[in-house]
Amino acid sequence: MSGYSGSYVSHAHLSSIEQWIEQVSNNMPAAPPSHVAGDNSDDEVQIDNTPRGRTNGQGRPQKRTRTNSSPLSESSRVVIERRIPSSSTRRPTPYSPSITRSSTPAGSEFDQSDLDARSESGSVRTTASLHAKPVNHRDKAKIRRQANDVEFELAATIDRMRSSTSPAYEGFKEPVPDYTSGNPPKKHIFYCMHCPGKVTRQVGVGDTSGLLSHKRRCAAERARMSTLTQHGFSDTTELTEDSVRQMVAQWVCENGRPFSIVTDRWFRRIVHPNARKHLPHRNTIPQDIKALYRATQEDLTQMLKAVPGTLHIGMDMYQSDNGHDYLGVIVFYQEVQKETMKMKRCVLECLDFGSRSHTGKRLAKTMRGIWEKFEIGDRVWGVVGDNAFNNDAMVKRLGGYGFRRFTGLDCRVFCFAHVLNLATQAVAQPFRKPIPRTDDGLDQNNDSDDEIDWESDEHDGKLVRGDDLTNEIDEEHVDDDDLDGEAASWSLDQDGDEDEDDDNESNFDEEIEKRDLPAIVPGSDDDLESKRAARVGRKIAWWAKKLRFCPPLKAIFIAACIESEVETPHNIRRDVITRWNSTGLMYSDAERTFPAILKTQRNPQVSIPEKYQIFERELRHIKNLNKLFQPFKIVTDVVSRADVPLLADVIVHFDSLDYTYGKFCDDTSLPLYIRHAAHRALLVLNKYYGKTDLCSLYQLAVLLHPGMRSAYLRLAKWPEKWIEAAILLAIKIYESCYKPALDSTATATSSATSQFGYSTFAAHLFGTDVVEQNVALCPVREFVNGSMIRPTRDANGNPVLCNPVQWWYSQRVAGNEMEGLTQMALDVLTTPATSVDIERLFSFVGLTVGKRRHKLNSYTIQAAATLGCYSKANMVRPGCLSQLKAAQQGGSKGKAKAG
Repeated sequence: MSGYSGSYVSHAHLSSIEQWIEQVSNNMPAAPPSHVAGDNSDDEVQIDNTPRGRTNGQGRPQKRTRTNSSPLSESSRVVIERRIPSSSTRRPTPYSPSITRSSTPAGSEFDQSDLDARSESGSVRTTASLHAKPVNHRDKAKIRRQANDVEFELAATIDRMRSSTSPAYEGFKEPVPDYTSGNPPKKHIFYCMHCPGKVTRQVGVGDTSGLLSHKRRCAAERARMSTLTQHGFSDTTELTEDSVRQMVAQWVCENGRPFSIVTDRWFRRIVHPNARKHLPHRNTIPQDIKALYRATQEDLTQMLKAVPGTLHIGMDMYQSDNGHDYLGVIVFYQEVQKETMKMKRCVLECLDFGSRSHTGKRLAKTMRGIWEKFEIGDRVWGVVGDNAFNNDAMVKRLGGYGFRRFTGLDCRVFCFAHVLNLATQAVAQPFRKPIPRTDDGLDQNNDSDDEIDWESDEHDGKLVRGDDLTNEIDEEHVDDDDLDGEAASWSLDQDGDEDEDDDNESNFDEEIEKRDLPAIVPGSDDDLESKRAARVGRKIAWWAKKLRFCPPLKAIFIAACIESEVETPHNIRRDVITRWNSTGLMYSDAERTFPAILKTQRNPQVSIPEKYQIFERELRHIKNLNKLFQPFKIVTDVVSRADVPLLADVIVHFDSLDYTYGKFCDDTSLPLYIRHAAHRALLVLNKYYGKTDLCSLYQLAVLLHPGMRSAYLRLAKWPEKWIEAAILLAIKIYESCYKPALDSTATATSSATSQFGYSTFAAHLFGTDVVEQNVALCPVREFVNGSMIRPTRDANGNPVLCNPVQWWYSQRVAGNEMEGLTQMALDVLTTPATSVDIERLFSFVGLTVGKRRHKLNSYTIQAAATLGCYSKANMVRPGCLSQLKAAQQGGSKGKAKAG
């Protein structure tokens, strides 16, 4: 080692290092000096003069002295052992305290690198650290959380509560810091929602034992749970037989499940044993459904009695897959929620109509029975339905039954969504007829594809060549309204010879002469242009169908949409007969995805028949047709949304559509077939616009709308005599049904005390003549001739009318009843404009009557479909079945005692 001397280490320092090396070696056993008691060295040194493996009384044989050995005796040798013993198994040493050594001799320490520090740290434990108790990870989390900021830790605690699945936090408010526990606070306070009590818990702790203990002791909590128990729900996890039976009945009705599902082997394995033992027999479920159906209707009857104002009815007919006819009835009423008034609706009945004919007389008799069953006959004002003639006969007969508010045709509301659908069909009708290839002026040389029926699904495998290209299609590219794919297409599945509306067809030629529209001469350029547009429509319908039923083609089409940066959804929706707006949606999708259509056709793996190939020059036809259907699509979306559409808006929609399609008719830059199609729409719209004059509710809705009033009628250029007739009608209804009854001998006085009674000045200023003039004023005429509330503007600058129901309810909240006019306005303005909610009711019938359930009894279908609607609307009372059972048992005992 002497050769190692250099400029970096002094000779004296090097000598001390060599001396230490000799001491720690076997040749020179000597104890190095202990330098740091808490050092982190790996080697623990124990001075043990007792020979290893022997007791103190035994001697140790001397080793042969080496030539370079130290003169120290063997008994003075230092035994160096590398140990990491546990505190429980460590053998105590005969010397105390333990002596540790450093990994380097004293005086030779240099500045260590990071690697040296990491290599030494954690590799040695002292005797004290070996006997130290390990810190629990929960305690570490507690210490860390208590060190956080007070507000930060409080927010973190609330987040942990919300994500917790423990029921301990139910019934407690969000915690607050307990500032009396220290600074910063060491505890949180949880206040009970059901009693004045509180529970404290240390900050950073997740223990819920205190919360659970309080819940068990809380008298208010026990009282609340006992109330639920009375309704059939237990305050424990154990389920009762009645609760399980009621849940099963509601489940199969709401989701259209077969009754035999409770017997499925794997279903019974999934269900918890506590519920499995109470599962009803499949034959018991229909009985429970009928019992719940009747009980819920009794509850609905009592609920409607407490509803203020008049009621309105929506109705429609439906035929199920097993041939049964059903009459769907929905009631619309007013309800106050969170200090605002809402238009609510609920299902009254889905009544089996049997195989009887749908005459107006039979419909009126059935409807009368439903009204009397729910005790609402004298409160029904308006009835909204589709435009069938038997509905007119039904309304006339209902008006003769002597109901207080329903008087006949003047209470008949035409479903505006059906009117829009009729106008749409009138527009699309010329473009749905099959056009022979020899009549469209196109090339007739390539007719080889005509020998194959490409509109069927039989030859879908010939469209795409190559390996299986079917990929999983994202849900956003799938039409949720066409999942079964069974609905027929307007363009592909019609015979083309269906009868048109004779009235519309006969009036068409006369009306185009009045509008100075040229006729389309057969064989002319306009006629060929119209036929080309019709052929494009059939091509688009074919593409929509193939994208629905040919997954490989759909996968290639989606890839083309992504490559062409087409907006989602990457699909062309079918023009199905059973869905409104489907034709307009099809043309809108075709225009949006047109680049992807062309790219798909050019794909070498795709073989599209020539008769269905789409060319760039045909994009103009698609744009023209999309422009034609776009207004109907927008208005239908507006009136079909979840909120109940307002009746006053219908008049504005009629006027707006008349203005829009009138401009189409007069626009000479458009193709003649577009102008003729727009005129067909006007004929239908004007036909039903004229029918609104027969119903007083339409006129009243406009006059009582605070944003319209009589000023709108004048802006819309109504004749002044029409406006005055509408005002007189409103005054007549107000005086007969809403005007407060006053004693003829009584004077118009107020119960309030005048704030000006201390002086006669106010009495002279507001003289008797002014008072008499105010009394003579009619609140109806005063309101309808007042200034209308100016509309606001949306982001596009279009007017947004105020919500009339909320405006009138704000008058009520302010105490301004306007001598009964407020209630009249609310009754009128809550009249529904459509009967689309009936369609949702019939969806439950469709779920109940599946392909394999055609043997269901008609009354069972009626009860199941109606109960499904009740259950979805949360109208079925909890514990209803157990209460019915208890009442039945009580009645049986009473009869037994009487006997």
